[in-house]
Amino acid sequence: MWLQLVFVLLVAKAIIGLE
Repeated sequence: MWLQLVFVLLVAKAIIGLE
């Protein structure tokens, strides 16, 4: 599903932002 992909991207972006 697209929602799952978007969720993964948001999580990855959040992790990158914290680094």
